[in-house]
Amino acid sequence: MDPSPNIGLKYFFNKFPNIMVRNDDSNLKKQIQIKFLKIKLKKIQKKIITLQNSMKPTTIITNETIGITAESVACLIFNIQCDLEENRLSMKFSDKLLNSGVIEDICSKNNLILTEHIGKENKKTDFYGLVEGKKVSVSLKTLKKNDGKICPQGGQPTYVSFHKYHPECPVPAYGTGRFFANTMRWKWIKDNIGFFLNRMQERLFCCDYLMLIYNCDKSPKCEMLKNKNIDFTKLKIHIKNPVYMEKPDKTKKGGVCEFSTTIYVDSGGYAGNPIGEFQFHTKDICPNTGKMRGREVIKFRFYNTFYN
Repeated sequence: MDPSPNIGLKYFFNKFPNIMVRNDDSNLKKQIQIKFLKIKLKKIQKKIITLQNSMKPTTIITNETIGITAESVACLIFNIQCDLEENRLSMKFSDKLLNSGVIEDICSKNNLILTEHIGKENKKTDFYGLVEGKKVSVSLKTLKKNDGKICPQGGQPTYVSFHKYHPECPVPAYGTGRFFANTMRWKWIKDNIGFFLNRMQERLFCCDYLMLIYNCDKSPKCEMLKNKNIDFTKLKIHIKNPVYMEKPDKTKKGGVCEFSTTIYVDSGGYAGNPIGEFQFHTKDICPNTGKMRGREVIKFRFYNTFYN
């Protein structure tokens, strides 16, 4: 009994098997046949339920869900192997992105054929491809909204790994408290803002192609961002909040507000074109569980509009 793909669960649960029995069959034979078919029917029902549960649309679609789903869709379009776990994908967004056709369009405009997916390795490159026979590297990034912030490779290190990505920044002495340690790190960033932004720009455009899929919440759009090769050391940078602060958080007892600030191209002492945003994330104790929550991370992201 092979169920049609168009037949739903209601059919199987509400309809009894139609068993053809010859007149000369005994009652015992009838009972055996019915029992056998009921067992077979239960197995089919279980398979359908398992399949539907595995394909259930994700209720909460995070930025990570959107990103890995976009990678899986690109793999599907170019018929290349994808090792991403299905339970991490969103069927709803996958259908939306496939129907939009934006990946095919942008690749066609750039004569790009994706040939290999390596995004699961979590390195700077998500795909390898070919452009007119030449092997190229591709980084794929996504945004929920039409406007947003995109993170360079190594753009959100922990407090400790920040000094591995930026060895020029002095390491705070052992035992230095978080506030004073972050004040030192922030001072180094401000004093070397042009150098820092040049490094972040280089790490954002670390591949031959940077494919950005945005407006994913509504109607997905796609473009290839171009490196403007801006020398930030020659620009005057305006910092909205120049002083590192950890103000008390009124919504969290004993907690503090995480420091964040936007930076702009300086326009005669005023904020001009926004470049990006810094965020210093902290850990605190959850009042309900008594356990530590959050991650100690220094995050920098460029506004996508800065490179449009």
